[in-house]
Amino acid sequence: MGARNALLARGRRQALVYLLALSFAALLAACATAAPSVTDATTPAATSTITPPATATPGGPPTPTVTALPGAGNLAGATDICTSPISVATTLPAEIPAYNGQLRLAQTNNGDAEFGYCTGDSVDTITSFYTAQLPGKGWQNIQTFTNNATRNIIATRGNENLTITVSPDVVQTGSADLLIILTMQ
Repeated sequence: MGARNALLARGRRQALVYLLALSFAALLAACATAAPSVTDATTPAATSTITPPATATPGGPPTPTVTALPGAGNLAGATDICTSPISVATTLPAEIPAYNGQLRLAQTNNGDAEFGYCTGDSVDTITSFYTAQLPGKGWQNIQTFTNNATRNIIATRGNENLTITVSPDVVQTGSADLLIILTMQ
């Protein structure tokens, strides 16, 4: 009789495990069908496209293919300011040194701001300008980073964070894109 009870208890445990697994699977399926998709949102999310794999160039790494994405949900990148439509809705704050170039982007959002310039100066010239000028405007903890041909400068001032990205323009040879992002902590 003891062996029979042990066998029945084991069978009940297995049935309970299967039932729990089945319930969990049904719950996951219900969540997946009830969850809103990105396309259901009222504000479009940033999107990307997949392009065919890059082709290898002789003697070097593959050359990526850049695909422009239409729509208002696609914000300016650090390497396409010179070719993006002009969108200036505010002015550069006095605590950020203005650069000699065409201001093509000036937007604010909840206290944060984004500014973009197009200039014919080199990435190194622009980087040197900002690393020299920022301390005079009260910016501290100034750091510079290099990633290929792009230079990034970060700095702080009170509760403000400043990020400056300087890159060669990907379309207009001889032009540089300057993206300034000011955020509040």
